[in-house]
Amino acid sequence: MPPAALRVDVVRLNPDQFLRHLDRLVDIHLAAMRYPRSAHQGRRVLWRSNAQEPQFACHVALAHPHGETANPDADGHHPVGVCFSFLGTAATFWYKSVSAGLRNIGWSTDAIREFMGNYTELSEVHLLPEWQNQGVGTHLLAQHLLTVSTPAVMLSTPEARDEGNRAWSLYRKIGFRDVLRDFHFGGDPRPFGILRRERQDIPEVRS
Repeated sequence: MPPAALRVDVVRLNPDQFLRHLDRLVDIHLAAMRYPRSAHQGRRVLWRSNAQEPQFACHVALAHPHGETANPDADGHHPVGVCFSFLGTAATFWYKSVSAGLRNIGWSTDAIREFMGNYTELSEVHLLPEWQNQGVGTHLLAQHLLTVSTPAVMLSTPEARDEGNRAWSLYRKIGFRDVLRDFHFGGDPRPFGILRRERQDIPEVRS
């Protein structure tokens, strides 16, 4: 359980702060996904690259002592969750993969171009296990999405039987809907769900 002496607030990081805290943020990702430590360097390189994407934005769930203003650079204030996104563009592996998936189920080139023409890619949402199931993840994602300027947000998440995990529950609660199911990215044997949320679909979210 998280320490009772701490509270959590959602704070936006600028790109410099994101890079300063990068190792800690990648560690959150590894813990949340139960990935081995050997994956740290590869994810670190990828996330540094992500930070250069257009419209990159990052929020963290910041644990800090009660009575203090949340400050990611202050002693005793540390991220326990991370969420970041950037503008989806035709140059990315994700765009190309999802476009190919839509083409494979019969979408026309024009329909794909229109559908994928203006969206934000929600790349990562992670929370340390000891802070899960307390509404922190919902608050983190909801606050992050308030800053998105595109008409739609898209993401990919590993499939789970009957959507029976916290990630699927969170995305459904926030208003994400199916685009593709049981989809495979090249080089990854796991099936994924591709989800999308239109701006007008934003529900009222309570933590």
